[in-house]
Amino acid sequence: MAAVPARLRDRPDRAPALGAFAARGEDAPIRPPTTTGSYVPLSAEKITSMAVGEFIGRAWDFRKRTLTGRKVRLTGFVVRSKKDRWYVTRMQMSCYAADAIALKVAVLGAAPPPDDTWVEVTGTWVPPRSRKIPNGTVPPEMTASRVTEIPEPSEPYE
Repeated sequence: MAAVPARLRDRPDRAPALGAFAARGEDAPIRPPTTTGSYVPLSAEKITSMAVGEFIGRAWDFRKRTLTGRKVRLTGFVVRSKKDRWYVTRMQMSCYAADAIALKVAVLGAAPPPDDTWVEVTGTWVPPRSRKIPNGTVPPEMTASRVTEIPEPSEPYE
C-alpha cells in the first residue's frame, strides 16, 4: 500500500491541488488569463503583490508597459522545466479542475526549489527581447530578488 503524503493526511477533507505534473506541459500554447478590466497603477516605491494572471496580462500589454521598473511579488508553486528553467505557477479554473490552465512566469536569477514547493517570488519583469513573439507563445519572465518558501495557501487556484 502506498504511503499517503503528509499534506494529504493533514487535510483528508480536501483533494490535493493540481501541481507541477499538471502544469508541466511546455509545448501547449499559454492562453491569456481571464481579466475583469483595466489594472490599477503600480507603486514606484512599494512591492506590489499580484496574481500570476495579472502579471501575465500586464506583461503582454506592450502599449502600456505597466510593469516596467516595478517590484512585484507573485505567489505560486514551482514547476521546473527540462530546459534549465523554472516557473512560479498558478492554476486557473473556469468551473472544474479538468478545465484548469497553467499560468506560468519564468523566474530568472534564482536557484529552482523542488517541484510543487509553494513560494513567494519578489522581483521585476523582464521585457521580451522581441515584439515579434506573439502573446501566449512563451511565458513572461521576471528576475528574482528574493524567493521565499511558504505553506500552500488555503485557495491554491486563481
